[in-house]
Order: sequence, then structure tokens, then C-alpha cells
Amino acid sequence: MKYLILLLFIVNCLILKSEDEFIYKNLVGFPLPQVYGYNDNIAIIASRIGDSNFVYLTEDKCETWKMIYKEKRITKEPFSGNIMDILFISNQSFLLNFHRGTIVVTTDKGENWIESVPDSAYYNSGAYMSYHLNDTTYLFHYHLLLKSSDNFKTWQSFENPFEKADSISIGRMHLTKDGYFIAYLYDWINDHRYHASLNLYDGNYQLIETPPHMTQSYFINKDVGWCFRRFNFFEFNPDTLNYQLIYKTINGGKDWFKQMDTTILQCEFTDMNFLNDKIGFAIAINSLILNTEDGGENWRILFEVNENDKPFGTIYKIVTFDENTALFRSSTKVFLLQRNPSGVFEMIPEFGSKNQSYLARRGGEIHLQNLEILNSPALHTIMGAEVENNLHFNIGKNASVITLPSDISCGLYFIHLDTSEGRQFIQVLIQD
Repeated sequence: MKYLILLLFIVNCLILKSEDEFIYKNLVGFPLPQVYGYNDNIAIIASRIGDSNFVYLTEDKCETWKMIYKEKRITKEPFSGNIMDILFISNQSFLLNFHRGTIVVTTDKGENWIESVPDSAYYNSGAYMSYHLNDTTYLFHYHLLLKSSDNFKTWQSFENPFEKADSISIGRMHLTKDGYFIAYLYDWINDHRYHASLNLYDGNYQLIETPPHMTQSYFINKDVGWCFRRFNFFEFNPDTLNYQLIYKTINGGKDWFKQMDTTILQCEFTDMNFLNDKIGFAIAINSLILNTEDGGENWRILFEVNENDKPFGTIYKIVTFDENTALFRSSTKVFLLQRNPSGVFEMIPEFGSKNQSYLARRGGEIHLQNLEILNSPALHTIMGAEVENNLHFNIGKNASVITLPSDISCGLYFIHLDTSEGRQFIQVLIQD
């Protein structure tokens, strides 16, 4: 398994100072989080704890979060029960894509969910690659393309236009806003890897020649795009770190020019995301975050890190809200990146110090075994805003008991505790 499912919450208080203008905050410490963005306000975090999947929605750039989906999905292999992808159809409609060819959709922002198998021939055979543009949703699978234009009621089946032979499969793909699918393809028989584009409107299919060893591309339209070698545990690493470059094209891949060589930094990229043709971010596995505001002509490192101090761990994905805000995830954490006019970077404390996570009801109790509380606990949102600073508590023989407010909104919170062992935080998910 690529990741170990861990639920480790560690309190860290670090201050990083720089001449840059961004601040980052750790939002939530769920294991194996996934991050998805829709527009300049809306994003989703999905996570799996034990046999249960959780989906949280924010509509205000991460100021508040609401749980919109919780479901226990037990499978023979735990990984098969994960949410593999989430597709935004609109600010009301979302599609959850599971590993076993199953989708779950909502058209009312999570109030109601409907599960379906779009094509029974692909049940138990892996997850779809899902995309949406205008009024149509696209699901790609091996040699299959499904389309729906009626809110998932019916699906039309087509041959996958990229997989023109049995030996060819899609590695990665994205959809530009002007209607072009850009795919990274494998030809296993001929040992050839390449990029290709498909115009949704006229079906025009074209190969895109990239510089050697570039395995990931990011296009904002049919002409303007970037490419780099994406880090992958299972792919051959050519000459160690001699290909850590960023290239750009402005004519659909006919010509590429080098923008940045990060070989000296010994970083391997995992993702790139652009807000427009000027503002974008690139991330790497060794906690490096790069930012550009001129289309990649100049890239700057937002946080200086060293070999022994990597505050983010391995970063896998970044979602850009606007020129001042982005959301990114590492293996086990989610961070909010914000521009800070003061020019000072701060590491906000990461909550949870004793692997403690609780599920409780409004007005219910939390029993903390073998823990002595010194002062009244304080309740905080996941962004650190104080909700209640004087929670009722009792100290028993073997446990301290905290009583939660009955008028509080459901959601994810942290409780700040002053104990005989020092300051601690615990996580609590409050439900009806």
C-alpha cells in the first residue's frame, strides 16, 4: 500500500520568517486526505478513517467546514473502499468516485446522495476518471467513455478515444476550460510514453511532443501549458535528479522553452496548478512550494526548508482559489496558504497531541481516560476560532468528563486542554 493509514496528531509551534508574503495554516489532521477545488470559495476535503469515508465542504475559503457525507464502506481490501476522486458539477452537485466502478452523486449540496454503477461491465474493476464541462459529465475507464447530460440519470457509452490499441492506457489526464482533454499515455508494447490532446467539440486528436522524461503537463487552454517530470514511486527515475525542470509552451506543445531548473534543489514535483496564465503554484515532495505571478518567467520558493526540517512532509496536490489563497495537502495533513501583507510566515499549531479523536453528540459527554484537566476546556473550530472558552467538566477517579454545548452546530472541532502533562488538543466530531 502506497500510504500507511495513520491518525497522528502532533502539537508543533514553529515560526518561520521570510521576505515572502504568504502564511500557511494546518487545517485538519485526517489520514490520507484528498483535496478538491471548484471556484474561488468552494473546496472539499475527503478522508477515510477506519471503514468510514467523510466529506467536508467549505463555501468561504476554509473559514468554516460542514460534513456533507459520511458512509461506512467495508471491502475485502481497505483501499477499495476509498473515495478515489471527487468531481464538481456545480456549487450544488458533486460526484464521488469510488475504486470499484461505483459513483455516488448529489444535486443538493450533500442533503441527498444516490449511488449507482454507470456500467455494470466495469463493476469491481477500478475507479473512473471523471470530468465535467458545460452540461456534460465524462467518465473514462479502460477502453470506455461514458457521457451524461441529464444529472446522471442516463449514460451514453463510447469507445475511449485515447486508447486506440490494447497496449495503450491513460496514466494521467486533465480537462482545459476551452474543451481539450490532455492525457499522458503509455504504450506498453512499444515502451513509449507520450502526451496527446482531444478536442471535445470536433474530435480532433493530436500528439503533443514534450521534452524527454516530462511525465506531467498542465494546460490552461489548448495553447498555453507547462510540463515537468512528476514524482512517482513506481516509475523509473532517470539519472536520479537530472530532469527536475519546468518547461512552458504557448503554441500547444509545438515548441517548449525551459523556465526553471530545480536540479540543484533536489526536488521532485508532484503537482502544479494555475489560476490563470500568470498566477500559479508548483509543489514538490521535499516540502518545497514554488509560486509564479508572471506565467512562470520567474519562480520563487515560498518557504525555505532544509533536509532535517520539512514542515509539510511530502506534498501531493494544490488547489488555487485566487491570487492570495490556495489549499494543499500532504500525506496526512491539509494546509491553507494565504498571502500575508506583513511578509511573515507563521506555522500555526497542529492540533492533537495524544492520538485522541472523539465522536460525540450535541450536549453529550467526552470521557478522557487517565487525564487530569486543570482548567475549563476551550472549544475551537478547525481554523482556531474560539467557540466556547468555559466548557463544563468533572474529574472522576479514572477519567475527566467534558460536557459539550447542546446548541452548537454539528461539525469538526478541537478542544484545548490544560493538563498536568501540559497543553494538549483533542479532536471531536459533533453530530446530531
